[in-house]
Amino acid sequence: MKNHPTMAATGPSAIADQSASRLLTVWSAWGTVILGIAYSVAVLGAGAASGEFQDPYWAVAEILALLGAPIMVGLTAAIHYCTPVGRRAFSLMAFGWMLITAGLTSTVHLIELTVARRPDIVSSPEYHSLYAFQWPSLLNAMEICAWNLFLGLSLLFLAFAFPGGGKQRTVRQLLIASGVLVIAGLIGPAVGDMRWRLIGVFGYGIVFPIACIMIGLVFKRPPERAEVQDGGTAANLQKGKEHHG
Repeated sequence: MKNHPTMAATGPSAIADQSASRLLTVWSAWGTVILGIAYSVAVLGAGAASGEFQDPYWAVAEILALLGAPIMVGLTAAIHYCTPVGRRAFSLMAFGWMLITAGLTSTVHLIELTVARRPDIVSSPEYHSLYAFQWPSLLNAMEICAWNLFLGLSLLFLAFAFPGGGKQRTVRQLLIASGVLVIAGLIGPAVGDMRWRLIGVFGYGIVFPIACIMIGLVFKRPPERAEVQDGGTAANLQKGKEHHG
């Protein structure tokens, strides 16, 4: 007898792959939280309250940003793999926007760590308009675009990858709230008052890490009891058993 079509995608190897993706989701979610806390501490140590960032804390913050970007990409990629098939358009959009976020912010911080620290660049007349991490400057505008536009879109789409109740509902609500707050931070550069951008900072600095903690709790559960299934794996396994029974 030929194997049932659904069994090809839900056999032991598929379950093992799902387990690996779930583990990646957990570690990526909690890694995002840990690096986010470390980044915040480094930014405060660098003098964020005064609006001027000083080394060595600022250099540490930029290195942490470079480390955190691929972790957030891994988080959305793993969630996309475990998202029910009917919702994967949302998780794929979230993954795409997160890729852009990571690529843009990594470019900004790599330039800040290398080019923008050269003495000849620092002393040039164009430094403040191009490289200074203060508004208005080209690099600052790129960073705002990454963290207040693209990240906000990613979080809003990612929210709809969690269709269930319980902890999933909490994750969905937190991601929507975070996405809305992050995008609202664009009011700052729009009106020329960067204090409004603190709305976005609250969204990705406080609400998003809480959402990541909840995501870790959702995906830490065993696959057979998980609320987020890999395209309905449990249902397909049950159908396969009935077919062969």
